[in-house]
Formats: sequence, C-alpha cells, structure tokens
Amino acid sequence: MGVGTCLSAFALRWSKGVADMADLVLSNTLVLDRCTSVQSKLNAASRLRLFSSAHTPSSADSLAIYTAIEATFDTYAIKTMNPSWAAPVKIVDGQYQTVGPTESYSSPVTTPNTLYGLFVDDNAGNLLFALEFDTAIIYGVGAPALSIQIAYNVWSESLHP
Repeated sequence: MGVGTCLSAFALRWSKGVADMADLVLSNTLVLDRCTSVQSKLNAASRLRLFSSAHTPSSADSLAIYTAIEATFDTYAIKTMNPSWAAPVKIVDGQYQTVGPTESYSSPVTTPNTLYGLFVDDNAGNLLFALEFDTAIIYGVGAPALSIQIAYNVWSESLHP
C-alpha cells in the first residue's frame, strides 16, 4: 500500500448525500475479553453499598453523590465483594456475564431506611456502577434479611459516528 492509503473496517453507505456507517458488532472473543477485564477489576477491589434517597444513576455521577445518600440503618455495613466474582460465562452469542457473591443484610433493630438502590465502588474513591431499584424497599424493624447478588453483563455493541 502506498503512503496515505488506508483501509477501513467500516462500509460506508450514502443516503441523500450523507455517509451512514454500517453497524460494528463485536465478536464473542472481544466481548469475553471485556467481561474478563471487568471481572478482574471487580475481583481486585469492589464493595457493595446501598443508597437511601431517590436518585437516578448517571454515567457522570461521582462516588460523593452516593456517599451523601448512603443507607444508615443500624445493621448496615459496606460489603467487600472481592475476590468472589465468578469467571465470565457466555449467556448467548454477544453476551457474557460475571456474577458477584450473595451479600446479606440483617433487619434493622431500631433505625429503618427506605432503600432506593445500590452502588459499587473500588475502595479507592472510584464509583464503578450504580443501580436504582425498580421499586424502593422499605427496610424496617423486623423485616426479613435482604440478600443481594449482582450479575454484571457485557454485550456486543454497535458503534455509530
């Protein structure tokens, strides 16, 4: 190939004078690689925490947003989840999953909380991910134990410029 010649993995289509990129679909090999990388990071350092104020997670959120609304019921404790994340398994072509350990919380003795979601940090000041529950959990005195197990999925994706 001469200087200035470049091959692209993308096929361009022209529609009404505008270039449209074809979908880029990741192979199972690359999806597995991404899931293994996430699993490795979670096994290096990950902690499960709960939040007790209504908040919709965003990719732009920082850990400070969640620590300001962290649960406060009297039996609450941050749960260390590493190194217990399972090796990734293929769910279907283009999707792999790593599953964390089941973490349990005992019922509050005196101080109830309404729980809106969970978040996971790396114990170094970094928020890894957060999840808002579909429905808030009213976690009060005499409630049954709360058990949480997180399944982290990585899917093939399409990239569009």
